[in-house]
Amino acid sequence: MVIRILTGKEVAGSVRYNERKVAEGEAERIQIVNYPDPNVAEKYGQFRLQLLEQQARLNPAVTKPSLHLAIAFHPTELITNDRMRQIGSEVMTRAGYGQQPYLMYRHNDTRHPH
Repeated sequence: MVIRILTGKEVAGSVRYNERKVAEGEAERIQIVNYPDPNVAEKYGQFRLQLLEQQARLNPAVTKPSLHLAIAFHPTELITNDRMRQIGSEVMTRAGYGQQPYLMYRHNDTRHPH
């Protein structure tokens, strides 16, 4: 397992990238975490993005409010979505972001599931 950490100035870029991959069939959204209404978040993409952007504006001193963690697994690992969710949640908790709203995606566009 390899974890790559990317940060950015804008939350929308990461969300748009991942949602585009979902629309193209190269990824799937596997978890919506710490949203007030996960069902609404599942149905409405704009709601998913707006909540993350509102959260990012809470502390104007943070210059790179976007955090994108890419957890890649070896191609021979047969990792289920449940196991990927479990590992992702543990990484977020240990990194101190477990209580923040976040989205989790599974990408299948490379040899390495991530």
